[in-house]
Amino acid sequence: MEYLLRNAKTKTKKKWWLVPIISGAVLIIVITIIAIVASHRWRPLKNAPGWSWMKESSVQKIRLREYPTSPFWAVSEDDDLIQSWTDFLAGAEIKWKGFSIQILPEQGGGAAVIELFTDKDCYSVEVFRRDGEDYIVKDHIIYAVNGNALRLFEQTFSEILNRGGAATPWD
Repeated sequence: MEYLLRNAKTKTKKKWWLVPIISGAVLIIVITIIAIVASHRWRPLKNAPGWSWMKESSVQKIRLREYPTSPFWAVSEDDDLIQSWTDFLAGAEIKWKGFSIQILPEQGGGAAVIELFTDKDCYSVEVFRRDGEDYIVKDHIIYAVNGNALRLFEQTFSEILNRGGAATPWD
């Protein structure tokens, strides 16, 4: 009888070490699910990590390139063209889609590039469309955007060229 009681206590003690492990695993799973659900919601772009500069600095110049290695640029310091981009970005909502190690669109040499120059720094974003949805890429993070970023790029690019804002890396 004594043997059975000792054996029962040993089995009970052996099972208790599983409680913290199982609790920890469940906690990690719950936190992961919450993070995934939260990251796939629409949220204002200006509140997303890495976009705080929009609140702190004013854009003084924009440079547009049709794709990252394009030698043909459109550069402008015109307030109305800069304002169209700052308004778009200030009002845009984004949804996290993933990470980009390389330029995603295969056609046309890659995504269109928008560089926004402030008094302190240059901020670069890429825009592209896939399956009817526009995307913005910043710091290798891909976001779906609720506006028509690529159309705005095309309109701004052609307007800058009409105003004589064509440039190359050699200018």
